Amino acid sequence: MKMKYDIPLHTLTKKELEILRYVHDNSALIQTMSIQQFAKNINYSTSTVLRFCRKLGFSGYPELKYYLKNKVTEGIAADSRQIDVTAYTKIKQNIITELEGTGGLLNSESLPAISEYLKKNTIIYLHEPSGITDIPIDYLASTLFIAGFRNIYKTVAKRTTSHLIQTARPGSVFIFISASGSFSDTLVLAKEAAMSGMTVISISSVESNELAEISNCSLRFFTKIRDNNGADLTSRLCIFFVISTMIEYLSSNVTADDQPRTINDRIQLIMPENSSPLSETELLICDYFNEKINMLAQLSVHDIASQLYVSPSSVVRFCQKAGFKGFNEFKFYLKSRNKIDSQSNSLWNVIQHNISIIKDVIETINEEEILNICRMIETCSSFYVYGRNMSSLPARYLHSFMTTIDIPCILIDWIDFLSSLSDSFNQDTLLIMFTNHGDSQTYSQILEKCHRQNVKVVWISSDEIDSELQNSRGIYITTNEGKLQDANLRTKLSSFVIVQLIVEMLIQNRFQ
Repeated sequence: MKMKYDIPLHTLTKKELEILRYVHDNSALIQTMSIQQFAKNINYSTSTVLRFCRKLGFSGYPELKYYLKNKVTEGIAADSRQIDVTAYTKIKQNIITELEGTGGLLNSESLPAISEYLKKNTIIYLHEPSGITDIPIDYLASTLFIAGFRNIYKTVAKRTTSHLIQTARPGSVFIFISASGSFSDTLVLAKEAAMSGMTVISISSVESNELAEISNCSLRFFTKIRDNNGADLTSRLCIFFVISTMIEYLSSNVTADDQPRTINDRIQLIMPENSSPLSETELLICDYFNEKINMLAQLSVHDIASQLYVSPSSVVRFCQKAGFKGFNEFKFYLKSRNKIDSQSNSLWNVIQHNISIIKDVIETINEEEILNICRMIETCSSFYVYGRNMSSLPARYLHSFMTTIDIPCILIDWIDFLSSLSDSFNQDTLLIMFTNHGDSQTYSQILEKCHRQNVKVVWISSDEIDSELQNSRGIYITTNEGKLQDANLRTKLSSFVIVQLIVEMLIQNRFQ
């Protein structure tokens, strides 16, 4: 970024140099940022920001934003790798449409039937066909184990799976996943299992396919088959959604009577863990919600905001303070709390709950953060992705797509290796981390080295990230992923959604 006036760098203080670096790395993001948010992100006061702006020759922060807006607009025409911002809205809507369609497919007899097969304490075999689909298979194996199933066996080669089919006890369950439903090796094995008297369960595309036809039970999902010169580019997000929904359905024992009956009840349950009381605006929203509780499910967040003369973000923040992911999950709570508990309604609740959470993730995620992550990926000289245990799955998912769209990327799933490697990182390095927790005890030394060497860090965590580990060059996203009922399990579904948003933007930028 070229500054408005030619200010010698040696005249800037250490604070001002840090602010200058942040402006350089986040010029597009700053255009939509208030001075209070800017100051919070760099951990300095608003007066320090104003002094910095004036030292560069600007009258204040608004003129700096105006200058950055003009410079970024000029750069768009010159940069063939510029991210297409207008495509982001369409990508979000396509993801929601596919997930809602998949939810409609799940609300049938197949999922309850699969539940009965799996609860018979039978042996369950999961076939890994090699490729991106291995990640959903690993996700299914991990979630089944944590949900209490024990006889789970993964097979990683066609010959091994064929041998197990020949020697397995009749009635054993074999689960096959295929994005197309027509992968030849998978079809051969599924047919062999069916002819040998095994129970065949499949997860495959909604398109007519042979795998679904030969299965005892089949779960279907929406997706678009695509490739890059033969390399698989097909999204598996709906497969993760199907698996997460199935596991939550198997694990869920919550009935409508277990849920708080009013918004005040809900607030009372979570407030002891909440450090800040309700503000005047939040009290106003709370009173309105209790007064109009039977109408809220039919209103949009903008309807409520206009009636109360508050911002939509204030309504969303209140819902989050009440323990929901956002307004969509809150509306799901209202719709489901008076339903008669039954097998079909329990399944409907799980499906709609997962959809509402994903919609809240997509609607509340900071668009500029996603776009900035894409810019970092396109411009960095070295790119590393880290995740271990369950967090390794979204890390592997991102790494697989980066390889497919010709972006060099190194996957790290061992924290000691990350610690050692971080010694050699430079300022053009990008590190994307997926974790369950954002605590300083585990990652402080690694982050200190990264900050010292001006490494760009993108940290996506299920829990809040310790503010002491953050700096102005990084992007820090908390997904607030909950645990399944009666299982110490982070679904990681929100992390997969964020990965898919990043991947779709990069594909749009490179191939569309």
